[in-house]
Amino acid sequence: MSEPQAIEKLKLLLAPMAPLLLEVATGELRHQPNLIGVVGVITAGLASRVVPRLRTRGKAARTAARRVVDAALVGLLRPTLGSTTSSQSSSS
Repeated sequence: MSEPQAIEKLKLLLAPMAPLLLEVATGELRHQPNLIGVVGVITAGLASRVVPRLRTRGKAARTAARRVVDAALVGLLRPTLGSTTSSQSSSS
């Protein structure tokens, strides 16, 4: 599958876990000892599962898979962060 297709598919699959992913990422940013490195492990695991599904082959497939995972995670979490910002600014 192409990168854009993989991004959309991954976003759909990860959508139910978005709150948990956001909680883990926030904990990692706050340097909570039990969460340090978890986002990296999740990202690496997802990328390793995306590689065989991409059209890209060889060494470039790993880079492409990482791009897919990064884009899917950002695409999934950005609306959540944006809605928080919007609600804060409208309540001011």
